[in-house]
Amino acid sequence: MELTQEKQPAKDQLQDKARLWNHALGFIRSMSLKCAIELGIPDVLHNHGKPITLAELATFLSIPPSKTPALGSLMRLLVHFGLFASHSYQGGGEEESYFLTSTSKLLVKEEKACISPLALMALNWTMLVPGHQLGKWFTAGAARETPFDMAHGQGLFGEANVRADFNELFNEAMASDARLVTEVALLRRQWEVLREVRSVVDVGGGTGTLAKSLAKALPEVRCMVLDLPHVVATVDEEEREGVEFIGGDMFEHIPPADAVLLKVWYPPN
Repeated sequence: MELTQEKQPAKDQLQDKARLWNHALGFIRSMSLKCAIELGIPDVLHNHGKPITLAELATFLSIPPSKTPALGSLMRLLVHFGLFASHSYQGGGEEESYFLTSTSKLLVKEEKACISPLALMALNWTMLVPGHQLGKWFTAGAARETPFDMAHGQGLFGEANVRADFNELFNEAMASDARLVTEVALLRRQWEVLREVRSVVDVGGGTGTLAKSLAKALPEVRCMVLDLPHVVATVDEEEREGVEFIGGDMFEHIPPADAVLLKVWYPPN
């Protein structure tokens, strides 16, 4: 007996169409976030200290009057996405005003746990272009290269090695992520587990954000960072704050220590 599928009601078809459009246009959400960070909107709202009107925001951001309506559209999107919140006044002629949410507070540069650099790195064209290679990658046979390799001719760390701009962007992103982890660790007193050791090496520790915090919390512990030579080369002597930086490959050699820190981060292929 043949199985036949009943015709889908028109209402359900419209819902499915809306769902597909939502997926296809999902980039608007991430690009709006990127735009807000680049314009510095979270910092303006933070520094203003109270809800800010669209006209005031446009003035602080030096937005041309002709583009102020577009800024209003951007803010409405960001409020809809839950990144910012707004006050809507009924009557009295007062404008709608915007303020930070607990989420957007994590984008303020003054905050220790600011993750704006991580968001900007994830939304940089270098990280987005490989996504356009996914279809080609799946049909490319048994090739071991990743979509990132196909897009850029080399892996992520190779790209960072030859491009100073991307290397700086990546290091800042990893440092911002480490600062958030460090804040949580300090609040929960996780460093106490290392109090009995004499030496620690942070493998893939980047510019040393995590290791520096550990060195301050436990000054009696010898703290080292192992990362690729082009990464540690960006750390000046005066910025090392008692941490030893060692250039090398973790797959070839890890400096001997009583404890090894390894904070895993999986970059998108």
